[in-house]
Amino acid sequence: MERIKISLHGRAGHVMGNLITPPGPSNSEKVPGILIVPGWRGSAKGYTDQAVELSTMLGFVVFVIDLRGHGEDSENFGRYSRPDHLADIGHAYTYLHHHRNVDPGRIIGVGASYGAYLLTILSRKFPFAGLALRIPASYSDSRWPIPMAKLAETERGKKERRAFRRRLAPKRNRGFDSMRRFRGEVLIISAGMDTDVPSQTIENWLEAAGHVSGRVRHLVIKKAGHSFKPEDHVVYRRHVAKWLQRFL
Repeated sequence: MERIKISLHGRAGHVMGNLITPPGPSNSEKVPGILIVPGWRGSAKGYTDQAVELSTMLGFVVFVIDLRGHGEDSENFGRYSRPDHLADIGHAYTYLHHHRNVDPGRIIGVGASYGAYLLTILSRKFPFAGLALRIPASYSDSRWPIPMAKLAETERGKKERRAFRRRLAPKRNRGFDSMRRFRGEVLIISAGMDTDVPSQTIENWLEAAGHVSGRVRHLVIKKAGHSFKPEDHVVYRRHVAKWLQRFL
């Protein structure tokens, strides 16, 4: 495993991540690349075991990142907005795209909750072969440039988020619009006992992905909540690994 630091433009800081390369590929060999984006308050550390497992099992190059304000940068948690975090993922995608062993036509995004939401929006600008979305969250487009901590952590923000996630998808929304435009393979994994991302939100994502119904797979871990227990992680990781085999 290699710890990677990607410098951003000007004084915007940097993105950190863990890069796992499978043993043995030559400089000319091209394999799929996986970009893993943790959820809100998540970190690369919590997903590195999965990254190593996927790289070892499938022979993919895997890059799991810390969004700014997360991981080692958690002291700046309250500073960054959705546009900032989309820029982070865009730089990570570009790094993976230019990696000597990555096939740029086979880059897959794997995201959890907030990370899944961001990856879907980013797919409008960066071509992903597939998206594996674990309990994809949804957010209103309102107050787009406001730091996410003010939207996600305040009482007003929590109330607005709960109401938004229990409604039918709006006609215009960055997340759902991006899914409607996406043309790759999609895996959505939801949790049967989740109260943070309710079933209506998952139904909204599935409706948005309906145009590629033959390439959309939806799996439910029935007894799981939004925060997975160890046994839920085992099931989730097994499903993701099996789905990713189609990109070999």
